[in-house]
Order: sequence, then C-alpha cells, then structure tokens
Amino acid sequence: MIWRALVDSQVALWAITNHKHIGPKALVELKAAEYSFASMLSIAELEMKLMAGVTERRTDVGDLLIKAGFELYGVDNALYDIPKHPELDGVHPFDRIIFCQAKQLQAHLFTVNATIINLGLDWVVDARV
Repeated sequence: MIWRALVDSQVALWAITNHKHIGPKALVELKAAEYSFASMLSIAELEMKLMAGVTERRTDVGDLLIKAGFELYGVDNALYDIPKHPELDGVHPFDRIIFCQAKQLQAHLFTVNATIINLGLDWVVDARV
C-alpha cells in the first residue's frame, strides 16, 4: 500500500475534472494512499494554463483539489534539491520541483512525464497505467 502520494500538475488536473485519463491501476493506488498531496506549484501552473486558455476555466483550483481529498504541499525546500538531479536536465522546471517534493515527502509520485517515468524509480508511478 502507498502511504503518501503526490500528483504532478497534469494528474491533479485530471483528478479535479475527469478521472478517465488516470489509468485504472494508478487510480486504485492513488485512492488507497493514506495521504494524498498536490503541490502548491500545480495550482500556479494550472492557473497559468487557465489564463492562457490552454485548459478550460475551473473555479478555484486549490479548493477543488482540497475537495478531491488532497492536502496542499508547499515548494520552499524542494527548490534546494533541483541541482542535485542532473538526470532531470531538460525536464520542465515545475516537474523537476514536484519530483524533488516527492523525494522530500518520501511519497510516490504520480506523473505522466515520460522522462521521470523512464528513470525506473520504484516510487514513481505512471499515472496512465
């Protein structure tokens, strides 16, 4: 069983809109987690996408994440760990920060980022499966 789960921004968006994009195995594991987190950074990223018209407008993203059962996790300390992960060079900065947050939380990271998934880490979950 997964004790802590942290979702990346795309998975957070799916969680508050339509679970059909989250794979059945990942959805079962995510729902079974003792604690589920979403990054405060995901709120910022989703709000930027909403403003740019990339994603359809939703009411307050933070409130929706909380209503969906997520605790919100800050980014402060994760910023210090980014330089320690050269294997993430070329990965979007937000994904790199969320990766570092998952390490700090000792949480399973639910992501759709292929580069992160392909690292083969046992605490990274392909959210599409």
